[in-house]
Amino acid sequence: MSSSSLTAHLRHELSPDQCEILNEFIKEIDSLDLTRKQRKFCTEDCLIRYLRAREFVLAKSLKMLKETLEWRESFRPDEIDPKDLTLQAESGKSYVDTTFSKKGNALVFFTPSRENSTDWTKNVKLTVFCLEQAISQMKSKGVDKLILFMDFSGYSRKNAPPFHVSREVLHILSNHYPERLQHAFMVNTPMIFNLFWNLISPFLHHVTREKIQFVRKRDFHVLQEYVDADSLQKRFGGNREEPEIKMYWQSVIDMHIQREKRKQDKRERHQHQKMSRHERTISGAGVKA
Repeated sequence: MSSSSLTAHLRHELSPDQCEILNEFIKEIDSLDLTRKQRKFCTEDCLIRYLRAREFVLAKSLKMLKETLEWRESFRPDEIDPKDLTLQAESGKSYVDTTFSKKGNALVFFTPSRENSTDWTKNVKLTVFCLEQAISQMKSKGVDKLILFMDFSGYSRKNAPPFHVSREVLHILSNHYPERLQHAFMVNTPMIFNLFWNLISPFLHHVTREKIQFVRKRDFHVLQEYVDADSLQKRFGGNREEPEIKMYWQSVIDMHIQREKRKQDKRERHQHQKMSRHERTISGAGVKA
């Protein structure tokens, strides 16, 4: 399913009243003074996600989207350079696998026991980078929601992030990536996690809480309802070896460099075409004179 097919599919799921609200939302966005990048972000499927996140209350959805646009201008998630996060990433605590679910959802893995840095700003950036990477990988498949695996094997207070960091990550996920979560599997949670969960769960929207499932080793067969055994890592009961993280992260850096080069080449071509048009205009004006 292409991105245009996804938009058509999402719109098809709306009721006539919801379609009318969506059309009003589009008009509201068209009236805003946005940058080219911001307008590119505000696709129709994006607007539908924000409407769903706020139960199709237009004022709340618009407020939420405006806050996201402001956040993206300051945080700049699409400009994060993975090379700057190599130290944080090399433990394998957060990454997006190269395989997908049965329905094409990206698979994102977090393993708190592998925490290797107290630079919480960069740790949050790594999480956001993974979200952006997952969304990018799914785009060609026409899928807009990811599956999150949180492996709590070896989890303890020693490797647990500070409460304010966890709350910030949840805020970003809930408010700036709405309707992006298909499922979240919390695997092998220890007793100590219950206290943390009691503190953090009130900050989750009830719809998000319903997507979270706690899974023990004896329940690993449940995961294969969503991910084929050959695409599921062995630590979750599948057949797939976990990637060698340092090699994997270097490939992520290489792809980022190639993508940035393509962007730069495109900008240079655009600038060259703009200058050529300008020169032809001047030349034409000169001949006319």
